[in-house]
Amino acid sequence: MLRKIFYPLIRTLFLLCLAFPATALALAPPEVIEETNRSAQLIVQGRVLAVTPPSSAEPYFEMEVTRVIKGLEKTGPGDRIKVRFRPEPVEKSGLRRHTTGLIPVRVEAGQSIKAYLNPSQANAEFFEPVLQGSSVTVLPTK
Repeated sequence: MLRKIFYPLIRTLFLLCLAFPATALALAPPEVIEETNRSAQLIVQGRVLAVTPPSSAEPYFEMEVTRVIKGLEKTGPGDRIKVRFRPEPVEKSGLRRHTTGLIPVRVEAGQSIKAYLNPSQANAEFFEPVLQGSSVTVLPTK
C-alpha cells in the first residue's frame, strides 16, 4: 500500500525537479580558497587609509603596507597601494543580491587587513584581490 503511494510521489517530485532546474550558488571549499590565495603575486598586511564609495565608477581602497609576506619586489613596508574591488550588485529596489560564489570586499578606513593581491590587468596603478572578499581579511585589533 505504501509503495503505491510513496513511489509515484517520489517519481513525480523527481520529474518536477528536472523540469524546473535551479542554479545552486556556493562558495568554494576552504582548501581551494586557501590554495588560490597562496598563488597571489602579492600578499601584504596593512592599514586601510581610505575607501571610495562602492557606487563610484572604479571602487577601490587605499592601504598603507606594514608587512610584505610575498612579493617584496612589487611593494615594501610604508608604501601606499590602491586595491580595486568589485562592488556588490544592487537591484533597482535598493536590495543587494548575491550573484556569484565571491564574497564582496567589506573594509573601512582604519582597519588592519591582510590581502592576497594580483596586479590589475585593467589599470597598472591598482591591485585586485584574488577572490574578492575571500582574499581580504580584517585582522583583529589589539
